Parts: sequence; structure tokens; C-alpha cells
Amino acid sequence: MKINVPASWKTLADDTKAPDASLPHYIRAIQIPVNKQAGDAIPVSEFMPYADGVTPSETSKYEKRGIAVKVPQWIPAELYWLQQVRSGLPPRCYPSLPAERGGRGC
Repeated sequence: MKINVPASWKTLADDTKAPDASLPHYIRAIQIPVNKQAGDAIPVSEFMPYADGVTPSETSKYEKRGIAVKVPQWIPAELYWLQQVRSGLPPRCYPSLPAERGGRGC
């Protein structure tokens, strides 16, 4: 498979910014590199203030959250079997239950 890459991409400027100096040390020196999958490049000396295993609280506010590869979708028509389970019947008796969930009818 050939992927066409524009020639202008060869001269792109590096727009990577250094972490803001006003951020706490833990965020700037540890959390940001780890979130960028660059944790192997962090020197051991950066971890010394946290050698006892305690990390600062409230660090999640600096993380990028809410990213999902697959977002679940509610499909009420496919949840009919759940109502049947609540009725107390054994699952094998549900004719509408898909085969992968054990539905075969009674």
C-alpha cells in the first residue's frame, strides 16, 4: 500500500513547546513525559523527591481526559434479553436472545 505524503511535510517546523515553568515539578518533569510515552527518557534524579512512593494530589487536572478509541452506544433494541433475565426465566428459554448469549428457545 502506498501512502502519498505531501513534499511540504519534509520542512515542517517543530512546534513542540516546552512545559510551562509555572507547572508543578511532578507534572513538568514526570507526568507530561510519561503521557507522551517518553517515560524511559526521564532521569532517575527526577524521581528522587518521590522516592517514598507518594505523589502529589490533584495531578489529574493536568491530564488530557475523555479520549476513547471506541465509544459505547446505547441500543435499546438489543437489550431486550436483559428484561427477560429480570423476569427470572433461565436464559436458554429466550427465543429472542442471540445465539452468542445462549438463546435457543425452550
